[in-house]
Amino acid sequence: MSTPNPVNKKAVKRGLELQWTTLRAGVANHLDPNLPVTVNGQVLKQQDLLAACDAEMVPHVTVRDTRVAYEAATRDRRAKTPASRQHFADIRSAIIGALGAENPDLENFGFKPRKPRQKATVAEKQAAVAKGKATRDAHHPKPATPKTP
Repeated sequence: MSTPNPVNKKAVKRGLELQWTTLRAGVANHLDPNLPVTVNGQVLKQQDLLAACDAEMVPHVTVRDTRVAYEAATRDRRAKTPASRQHFADIRSAIIGALGAENPDLENFGFKPRKPRQKATVAEKQAAVAKGKATRDAHHPKPATPKTP
């Protein structure tokens, strides 16, 4: 059984950023500082090459660092969400308790006030009775058979 790898794969240099980092290390450690190198018709020395490598790595490093920070913030938010929801529910309950569940001022806090229950009209009651009878008839199509003694 393998153990989980604690290294964040998004924080590791890969692709073009890794190539630029490796090139920079090679230029810094193994290139003679006085040796001129021609790149696209332009003669560069070690310091110029190091500056070019650094300039090319900036966007890659920025994106990687931003991604790592974003993921850390997302993990933090996910960890705090249950407590935040509970705190919001507690505050909501306290405000509704203080103002009343049917108070229209609750809309100022982003809450819908509870509407009083509407009494069903006679026509609505008759429709509900007819609907219930139709449902029972549909679900129980066979007439009850009398028991034989």
